Amino acid sequence: MAVTAFAYMYLNGLGTEKNYKLGFQLFNKSSKKPDSCVLGSLGLMYPEGFGVLQDYKKAFEFLEESATLGGC
Repeated sequence: MAVTAFAYMYLNGLGTEKNYKLGFQLFNKSSKKPDSCVLGSLGLMYPEGFGVLQDYKKAFEFLEESATLGGC
């Protein structure tokens, strides 16, 4: 849970400078345990290229997996 909270803080610049790359890395680290909100967040980062190379296929895969877990 703490890793996910830090990821949100880096993505939104809460208490620190925005850092999409670090936010993505933290979400990716926490995605090892299936969590629909984390997977959904990763899915939303790919089409915009926030902290990662833009990839619509990966975005779809993460969003689809998030939806199968009930969405966020």
